[in-house]
Amino acid sequence: MQITNLRGSSYNTYTDCQWLYALLYDYNFHSYSGLKSTLGSVVHLALELLAKAKKCNHHINQPQSKFLNPKYLLKVSWNRLINKQEPHVKKDKNYNKSVNKKFCLEQICTVLNTKFNPLLLEIIETELQFEIEIRKPGFQTEFGDFLKIRGTIDLITKFDENTIEVIDYKTGLRKDWNTGEVKEMEHLEDDIQFLIYNLAIRTLFPQYPNINFTVFFTQENKPISFAHSLEDTDLVLSKLRQRFIEIKNNDIPKRLKDDRKRYKEHFKCKYVCHFGKTKDQYGQSLCDKYHQMSNGQLYQVSMREKSKENLVVSKRNNYSNNRIYRAVIQ
Repeated sequence: MQITNLRGSSYNTYTDCQWLYALLYDYNFHSYSGLKSTLGSVVHLALELLAKAKKCNHHINQPQSKFLNPKYLLKVSWNRLINKQEPHVKKDKNYNKSVNKKFCLEQICTVLNTKFNPLLLEIIETELQFEIEIRKPGFQTEFGDFLKIRGTIDLITKFDENTIEVIDYKTGLRKDWNTGEVKEMEHLEDDIQFLIYNLAIRTLFPQYPNINFTVFFTQENKPISFAHSLEDTDLVLSKLRQRFIEIKNNDIPKRLKDDRKRYKEHFKCKYVCHFGKTKDQYGQSLCDKYHQMSNGQLYQVSMREKSKENLVVSKRNNYSNNRIYRAVIQ
């Protein structure tokens, strides 16, 4: 398969289902966000706007500003994401405007009533988007350049002169979707998302020798904090190199659906994956339909679908703007 970049999400997608990875990142099909995921994005955007207000000293210069009001922040976020960017979620059988908005407001207020309220923190950057090229042996792509790692970090704060604290808000349940296990500190320490963030922060902010991570599960009002060391950068580079080579050399991606034991224990195919739960006019899932096509056909279908959808690319997935933090690891 072709591969030019990796994120924590794409790394985990390949772990879940190689075929889903191929559809999303090789053939470049679009996968619509589900209702729960979009509600989580609404909460994230509201907290991002609040953090930006704090960074601009709105809480001091304009203490009555509407940008400090959680209900107003929810209104702005809801309109931008639910009404404009992801209106398809309104067709979800579980969509209920009043119930869903109440859920979002509860998650926002939960954060505001803790020490992780952005107004109480010294903000370095919010929604920091990065792209870092790894110019090391074993990372060269088939196009002659090198693999890039990408990501978007919710909130970066200054803890003290030597320490950065990365805060990641999670509105979903505190469990591993693959194993069903409740996520504890040891699971988060091994999570590729935070290993990549550690590498990115150490590359972009070398003046801070210490990095703390806090993952805040808003539904449980439960923060879990941990730290990564400088030595963990070697660990993540090794993991990324191995995954990069696996994907690059994989010409026949396997489907989770075809692994009967895993599929029997897994609900993602039918209830989470866009391609597994979406049917064509003949009642066949898009996963099955695309799997039966040749490579050439699939690329053509992907381009045709994109031309019809007129998609709005989210800020998190747009790596063409000039505000992205870029760096090189040699």
